[in-house]
Amino acid sequence: MNSLVILFYLLLCCCNGNETNSNSVYNKVEQTNVVMNEWKKDKNGCLKIRNKKLAETLLQKYNLRNRTQSEFLKVFGVANEKKASDNQQILVYYFDSVCNENELVKGGDKCYAQFYFEKDSLKKEIFLCE
Repeated sequence: MNSLVILFYLLLCCCNGNETNSNSVYNKVEQTNVVMNEWKKDKNGCLKIRNKKLAETLLQKYNLRNRTQSEFLKVFGVANEKKASDNQQILVYYFDSVCNENELVKGGDKCYAQFYFEKDSLKKEIFLCE
């Protein structure tokens, strides 16, 4: 009888431990999705959510370096600008912008992240302010 009680107790402990781990993984995924959605919500950088650190975090969490442009766009959303040259495309995202009613102030300061794609693969990113 004692063996059955011990076995039952062990099973109960093991199951609870796995549930905690799966909840922890789910919470981490959920938090990352919230961060990604916040980036997309801050379309012009007027809400002050977008910044260099957030962009770098998303690149790392989603392992986007050397990934395709379509994979990148799923995380970062529509770019503020697209530029193209012979062998590369550049997606530009504004952040930390001077705004009025969620619109960029003409001639106002802004920062932006430029993501360079060569042969549909993310190769580098540059962060600038003006």
